[in-house]
Amino acid sequence: PAKETSKDELEQLSHQIPIVQFVRSVSDLPIDYVGSDNVGGTFIGTEHLIQLGHQRIACGGGPKQASARQERLQGYLDALQANGISMDEDLIISTPVSRESGRNAVSELLENKNAPTAAICYNDVIAFGLMIGLQSLGRVPGKDFAVVGFDNIEDAATWIPPLTTISGDPKKIGEVAVNRLLQRIASPDLEHTRISLEASLIVRESCGSH
Repeated sequence: PAKETSKDELEQLSHQIPIVQFVRSVSDLPIDYVGSDNVGGTFIGTEHLIQLGHQRIACGGGPKQASARQERLQGYLDALQANGISMDEDLIISTPVSRESGRNAVSELLENKNAPTAAICYNDVIAFGLMIGLQSLGRVPGKDFAVVGFDNIEDAATWIPPLTTISGDPKKIGEVAVNRLLQRIASPDLEHTRISLEASLIVRESCGSH
């Protein structure tokens, strides 16, 4: 689904052709879905920051209406709750997906009376922007402020400092989605499924844990 895909449009389309929702989903629809475990992935990323000693952790970026953002926010909240940390709405921000948005978010977060010491970002692009913003203020990511992204895109390993991130398996997600679509084509009456593939934490220097 794209940004403005409506539930009614997708439901109507599903009666005409076989469909598998890929990476993003429109909720409450009996339509197959394949993507990363956004909730579990953000949970392990947030818990990693907590284990490093952070109590004030921001959840940065992403459009509010995006299903992936809602799921990643839930993983963040679940991790806070599991570790007895109160949620602070001032540390939860939504932004467009861009480096500029991540950079602009830094000022908003650091102006907080009780500023965060770490952030888990909606994706790697926003994390890159956040690190650029920190560096423009003379703060060193991984030393003065911990940053975790999501997606493990190609630039994450070569960024300065290298970005700690949550990694799905895009190739595997694509294979599973196509296989499910072929199954749906062959057997239109199959029970619908929601498949979330496990995500893993890739630890690099941006979180301060080498």
